[in-house]
Amino acid sequence: MTQMRKFEQEAIAKEILDTIKVSNSKEQQAMEKSSKELKNIRKLHTKAEGIQDQERELYRQRRILIDEMNIAIKNFNRTLSLTTNYKIHSDYDDNISWSTNDWEIKQNIENKLAIALLSNDWQERLPEIIASIASQFTGE
Repeated sequence: MTQMRKFEQEAIAKEILDTIKVSNSKEQQAMEKSSKELKNIRKLHTKAEGIQDQERELYRQRRILIDEMNIAIKNFNRTLSLTTNYKIHSDYDDNISWSTNDWEIKQNIENKLAIALLSNDWQERLPEIIASIASQFTGE
């Protein structure tokens, strides 16, 4: 007696699987027509799809509002004077807050301070120098 080859076993297994699928398909079609439980599942699925459509629409509307908000923030920031330290920005959670570009401002302060400290009397004038430089950034 000869042993059945692997590819022959696979071909027979595929034939059996196809037969099972056809049989199951007929049963499934009959249940789709008669089963109250399946009809209820289909209704739930339809409701879930509707909610998903609403989510997509709300997400689209939210993105439009955020784009409008970002444009308004940029336009507002352009109205601020060059010495204004703070600018409104929004973060990744769409929260709006004031922000300061600390690094740029600190560099600017250090440059002004270096120039002011060139004066021979800087030690006596240090409080005045500090107040003067601070006022350039605060508008006071």
